[in-house]
Amino acid sequence: MRSEMTYILPRTKKQDGKPFVLSGRSSYYIGYNDMKPAGLGYHIENEMNGLWFPPIRIFKWIALERNGRSMIPEYVTTDYTSVSFGFRELSLKLSTTGDNYFLIELTKEIEITEPVRIILEIGVIPVWYSQLNTDFSISKLSGSIIISEKNYRQSITVSSDGNGVLTYNNNRIVIETKDSTTVNIKIEGNESTNISPANIKKEAENYRHQFVESLRSKTTISGNTSISDAFDLAVINLRWLFLNMNNTGRGVVAGYPEFPWLFGIDTYYSSGGLLIAGMNDEYENTLKVLEKYARKEGGRIPHEIVSNGRVFNMGNRVETVVYPTMVWNLYEYSVNIEHLKEREDLILSSISPAILHDVRGNGIMEDPKAGNGIDIDTVCNYIESMNSILKINSVVHSDKIEVKEIEEEIREKTRFIRKDMWMPEINGFADRYKDGLPQFNGFWTSVLPFSFNLASKENYANFATENSKAFSRLMSSNGLKVDQNGNVMPNGNSMLIKASLNYGDVNNALKVLHMNIDAIGRYSNYCFPEIINNPSGCFIQAWSAALFIENIIYDFLGIYPNGKELEINRRFSIPEEFEGLRINGMKHRNRLYNFEVCDRAVSYSRNII
Repeated sequence: MRSEMTYILPRTKKQDGKPFVLSGRSSYYIGYNDMKPAGLGYHIENEMNGLWFPPIRIFKWIALERNGRSMIPEYVTTDYTSVSFGFRELSLKLSTTGDNYFLIELTKEIEITEPVRIILEIGVIPVWYSQLNTDFSISKLSGSIIISEKNYRQSITVSSDGNGVLTYNNNRIVIETKDSTTVNIKIEGNESTNISPANIKKEAENYRHQFVESLRSKTTISGNTSISDAFDLAVINLRWLFLNMNNTGRGVVAGYPEFPWLFGIDTYYSSGGLLIAGMNDEYENTLKVLEKYARKEGGRIPHEIVSNGRVFNMGNRVETVVYPTMVWNLYEYSVNIEHLKEREDLILSSISPAILHDVRGNGIMEDPKAGNGIDIDTVCNYIESMNSILKINSVVHSDKIEVKEIEEEIREKTRFIRKDMWMPEINGFADRYKDGLPQFNGFWTSVLPFSFNLASKENYANFATENSKAFSRLMSSNGLKVDQNGNVMPNGNSMLIKASLNYGDVNNALKVLHMNIDAIGRYSNYCFPEIINNPSGCFIQAWSAALFIENIIYDFLGIYPNGKELEINRRFSIPEEFEGLRINGMKHRNRLYNFEVCDRAVSYSRNII
């Protein structure tokens, strides 16, 4: 297993003006690495940046000034729990501390000839889709300034170690100094913990140590540098996205800056990667939040839960359809039968008469033109979940699950895809069936019958060719276009990788894998983006990272859980660039597995834990 020193973070780079996220357990800071005080985001336009303790933001930005002018750093060092900005005379470090603290450290490298000013621009707002506006007041005490927010009952204290002059004026907190200075930001609410100012630095280092230890306890990979580095980054990205939200719960949020809240379908697509990486607890916590809200809505799995606890979108049919698979995935890695028994009510509601037999309505694309049409992703996910129901029943033996009826549903829906949704005139699958006819709208979801291995070899051979109108319309230099606007997303590419490898098309899968690797850090250093060719998406996205992990382990290496243990399904020779790849510490049930690629095949060892 790799030591901390061989992990790919921290790294030092020349600042390039990209946005970044510094994420702790209960807070996150979003800004640009040139430290320019500019806005980000569109849900609250140009206001998604800054220091957030959900459900409210405290500061719009943190900046350095000298002689009234913003200072631009020469380089940026990104660590697991901190970001450092380097200047000629000094450095500025921002650190998360796990829960209720945020730390700013100014360190002089040589004598500072003119004073510098640390600027905290106050901008107290609630997260998007909040019922209440903020109502805050400012009070000054000796050595500290307190921001008291009435509606959300939170109090934020900013204090300095005494090496700088702390002032407040016109919504700005300023610390002016010519010496090394530490600024502590503390938030007090219903679940606050108290740490003395002298120990906050130690708390920040403790949190960093916990973060690194959590990485060490997860699945690690070594060998091919581009693949192993990308795998490490994917795990780190998922860890950055695990957030404690007081009004909602603990879970892996979808991304930053636009979606620091929970999504049903994103959790489904992230489940495999989270579990492979060893983030079982993080995945279970996320699932529990979704279930808490689903029980209030008769079992309907929500699409979007904002970090203030409000449900913005109760979800399309596809969210509830995928729930049994999400539960089975959790059980598969834990073999805790209570995971199934305690969820029996929600599992049964997911195959209620309102859902069983009827897959009409919007799928993942949320296309307003869907109407009462049938989206192909809903059907594919439906078949997968019906198979998951049968697996669940093989463990719990419920008399409420009609096995024969479900088996017939699987056969009928598979026939429907193969017969009614294949369009020979374009050599591809429709993405929707409406008014008795298949429709091709150019959505990425039309590849899912291949991803779920529901199509024939002949179907794939006709699809994956330059003569295929469907393939030609969907593909671009960045990979699989997900919509009519030409956006390419890593998750769509990942599902195309699955599709290609299901039918032995290793060359196409490798080509697309490298498109995803090349996209890492495109909009924020070290981050898997939401969209490869459009900066308006999230610059870090959970399912992009999670599906990359799944592609490597499940799809290229053929390492699968089979209901009892991990097995190696050798469908093809492992590509040469995977030679020498080693996977260490992959946990499945009560065993730890180590895998190694040698002579284009996978060998393994395992230990009971």
